Amino acid sequence: AYLPGVFEQVVGQVDSVVLTDSKALHLRATEAFTDPQGKPRRAGEEWLVTVADATTHMPGVHEVVVAEVEITTLTNREWTVILDPHDNEGRPQLGKKKLVAGPASFFLRPGEELQAWTTGETIVPVYVLGEDDGLILRATEAFSDASCGGEAVDRTPGDRWMIRGPADYVPPIECQVVSQRQAIPLDDNEGIYVRNIKSGKVRCVAGK
Repeated sequence: AYLPGVFEQVVGQVDSVVLTDSKALHLRATEAFTDPQGKPRRAGEEWLVTVADATTHMPGVHEVVVAEVEITTLTNREWTVILDPHDNEGRPQLGKKKLVAGPASFFLRPGEELQAWTTGETIVPVYVLGEDDGLILRATEAFSDASCGGEAVDRTPGDRWMIRGPADYVPPIECQVVSQRQAIPLDDNEGIYVRNIKSGKVRCVAGK
């Protein structure tokens, strides 16, 4: 029980928030102070409090609750890309991307978001390629490509190449999937004309 003094005013009543393995708390500092974990916070700074920090959290007078954050879970057949990820010290890396392949569970920290693809999805299934399937990829920036399991290949922006199945494939963040291809079966008396998109030359492929 508490009886306010003659020079005191009750501003409000604050309830503690229960944190779980699937729920975290997004907080923002209204002025500089030191949080209950002993870490100094600056005015306007935002951070997450998870169950690893405390099982319950009661917002102090120098912090406000921005939102409750639900955990993001990926199966071993899914992957996603985080925009503006935080580094190991919790500092945002603006303009960078981070590829996360499942199985994984994580909380999006303040300022982070999942990249949305043209289909509207943010969590994408792994590309499953059969023996007659392939992926056409194009590099969007220079990088060393070791995703094929062999020796690393240096890619430059604009390079195009194909990944052939059978394989489960997750494209690196430095490239994009242009299209999916399937092998064209030809009988002995069948053929197709194929044009080279660089030189414009046309050749006939038959009976394979």
